[in-house]
Amino acid sequence: MLTFPAPSANVMAQGSKIKRVVEYRREAMVQVSYEGVSLEVTPGLASAKAAIEFGMPVAVTQGDIERTYGQHLKWERFRAFCAEDGIDPLTCERDDGETIGVYQPDGMGYPTLVLQKDKDGNFID
Repeated sequence: MLTFPAPSANVMAQGSKIKRVVEYRREAMVQVSYEGVSLEVTPGLASAKAAIEFGMPVAVTQGDIERTYGQHLKWERFRAFCAEDGIDPLTCERDDGETIGVYQPDGMGYPTLVLQKDKDGNFID
């Protein structure tokens, strides 16, 4: 059974419980192969809170793996749609000559315009 590591001294030294959870989720990653894809799985909120509360390793759950795999699929769809729409998948930007549009994936992975800027780098409302 795979487990996330016990919280480090750095995690436990964080001031508030929220900061400890955020730092633990940043540090605790496990490599998993799922559906033929190599994933870096981070603990879910409940797993992170349990690890910090008890100060011991926690199991990698199927939910943790499926959440990470879902995010992987969303970004794959986003990159594919960016290629179709002429959006640079690395910078998530499309230059139409006068403005530069910056895109991020929506919940299903479709490119969604999140902000625009002019050629001078000033943001457009």
